[in-house]
Amino acid sequence: MDDSPAGSIIFFVLLILCSAYFSGTEISLASVNRIHMMSKASKGVKSAERVLYILDNFDEALSVLLIGNNIVNIACATLATVIAARLWGTRAISVSTVVTTVVIFIFGEMLPKSFAHSCNEKFAESSAGLLIALMKVLKPFSKLFTSLSALVSLPFKKHTENQVT
Repeated sequence: MDDSPAGSIIFFVLLILCSAYFSGTEISLASVNRIHMMSKASKGVKSAERVLYILDNFDEALSVLLIGNNIVNIACATLATVIAARLWGTRAISVSTVVTTVVIFIFGEMLPKSFAHSCNEKFAESSAGLLIALMKVLKPFSKLFTSLSALVSLPFKKHTENQVT
């Protein structure tokens, strides 16, 4: 590895963009109008069909989005620590942690979610293809985490009885 941080900084920016994709996709899908997507899909709009597929498999999609976002955010923090330590020594690690937290919050979470919510339909349609591919690749992990989540929430499930009023 050379001493120039340029490659690492470019990779850091790419990780932030990935975080923005995962965060924005999550909020756009959670807020998109299903009926409008159904209308567009009935007219043959393929991107709307992909969005409907994701909405029909939302638990799996959400699991994949959370897996992806956690991976890129942890990688981002780790890379920032390596860059800071290489450039300024170990005394800069705590500063890099604070700066990275703020950068991820603003550019990987807050701004992408705000933007994606304001144009949720376009964002959902443009991000659906990649998400479906990730859902296929990460399916074993998604199933594992979805099952784990269902198991943990089991004691808290409401038991409903049939009631006649």
